[in-house]
Amino acid sequence: MGLTGILPLLALLSFFFWVTSRAVHRNWRNQRVAFLQIVMFGQLAFCIYGTANLVLESPFLASLFWTLMGLGLRMVRMLDFDRSLREYNYGY
Repeated sequence: MGLTGILPLLALLSFFFWVTSRAVHRNWRNQRVAFLQIVMFGQLAFCIYGTANLVLESPFLASLFWTLMGLGLRMVRMLDFDRSLREYNYGY
C-alpha cells in the first residue's frame, strides 16, 4: 500500500471518527444514538484488530470493515436529519 495508500486511509478513518463522535455529541438526547456508538466502537475494534493481524486484508473482513464504515456514515446523516426535523417542528 505504501505511503500513497496509508495517508488517504488515515484521512478517511480520522474523518469517520471525527464525524461520528460529533454526531454522538450533537444527538445525545436521541435514543438511537446508542446504535451509532455501537458502530463506532465496532469500527474501532476492526482498526485495532487490523493492526495486529494481516487477515483484515481478506475480502471477507474487508467487506465488513467498509460496510460498517458506510453504515456509520449513513446513521450520522439519518440522526442529523431527524434532529433537524425535530428542531423545525418543535423549535428545540
